[in-house]
Amino acid sequence: MDANIIHLDAQEVLRMAKEAFIVWLESVASGEATMSQRNFKWVETNGGLTKLVHAAKARGVHLLQLTDDKDNELIAASTKPFVALC
Repeated sequence: MDANIIHLDAQEVLRMAKEAFIVWLESVASGEATMSQRNFKWVETNGGLTKLVHAAKARGVHLLQLTDDKDNELIAASTKPFVALC
């Protein structure tokens, strides 16, 4: 077995993904990050949109899905609601 390879079981991967969401959302909920964004691929890697929405609702954090100028899909999070202007 290669010593440089880390083996994780499915439960450990899910725990780590949950922690990634929690750390991000807690920083927004606490006011540490007024508005923050993550790449949609990061969201999918860390458990998916459904789990993120559930975690955000539990913390009173609003989410917005958008596309940046380079066609990257992003998820933005804020304690304040987002408003579409036009």
